[in-house]
Amino acid sequence: YTLPKNQMVNGIVDTVSHLYELYISPPDGECLTDALAEAALRTEIAAARAAVIDPEDYDARANLMWTSAFALCGMLNNGKKTDWESHNIEHPISALYDVAHGAGLAVVHPAYLDYISRKGEDNDLYYDVKIEASQLLVDNVADTFTTPVFNGSASLRDASGQLIEEVTKAARRNITVDDAYMEKLFSDITSLYRLNETSAAGGGRRELGPLPTPSIVLLSSLAGIWVLIGLYVLKERKNLK
Repeated sequence: YTLPKNQMVNGIVDTVSHLYELYISPPDGECLTDALAEAALRTEIAAARAAVIDPEDYDARANLMWTSAFALCGMLNNGKKTDWESHNIEHPISALYDVAHGAGLAVVHPAYLDYISRKGEDNDLYYDVKIEASQLLVDNVADTFTTPVFNGSASLRDASGQLIEEVTKAARRNITVDDAYMEKLFSDITSLYRLNETSAAGGGRRELGPLPTPSIVLLSSLAGIWVLIGLYVLKERKNLK
């Protein structure tokens, strides 16, 4: 119970944010993954209410830890196309302003959920074009070098975030955001993040060159340590006999 209450709450917010990011990710419909996320959210909310009132409530704290582990273990990613956009927005805030990740998410994620709920509200640039920019990359997960593990890797999520950022900057600078602009931007981002490369699993193995010398030394040292451990164990066994 040594963790301060404010840090406990930051962890609760981060867990809820993870669960929401997974839950609202496409595809929608009845599926076990969403049902598990709903159960985890109910558990987290109930445990959070109890733990905030009594931080030494063992069952509540245990459920918070168990739910946070479940939210991060990857099981709830199965069948989902995630982009982790609210997390990508918050991370720079923590880096620049030294705020806890959960505290930043408490501000960012509700605003982000409100933001995406307004799709179509403004037919110019404010919502539609940025949401479509993100959706463009999310729809092309299967055509990039990324794998289904954790739904695509950081490169796709970084590319999606930069695509949105560039469109936002263009709008602020009164640059025309039309089909030609989006086509060039998407081409630049695709080249920058190598989104047109196939995965090793689908496109064959790529030669990575010889192993660096420091890596060889490290691996050799580890092998030597294991040999010494093995010899020590054999010696101890003989002494016991």
